[in-house]
Amino acid sequence: MSVAEPQKELRFTRAGQAVVFWIAAAACVMAGLVFFLVAPYRADTPELPHPAWGLVPIGLAILLMRLAWHCAKHAYLLLSPIGVEIFPFFRPGTNMQV
Repeated sequence: MSVAEPQKELRFTRAGQAVVFWIAAAACVMAGLVFFLVAPYRADTPELPHPAWGLVPIGLAILLMRLAWHCAKHAYLLLSPIGVEIFPFFRPGTNMQV
């Protein structure tokens, strides 16, 4: 389905949506650092978790960073007279003029 007046289309990157993933990744990094920073106090307080548990939020942060980067770089939102169209996450440039 083609747009009658393509010059009126406004194209925006979804970088605004990627901000949420960047913030979540930063929170996961901070949570992971807490496990590593309390490790010296584990001898005095054995109830503290093992520092290796910090790898879980760090791994999640890496995934969130990759998702944020992907959203900011590849996905597009198109506002046209037809309405709002959200293009796919995977290879939007193959069938579109990006």
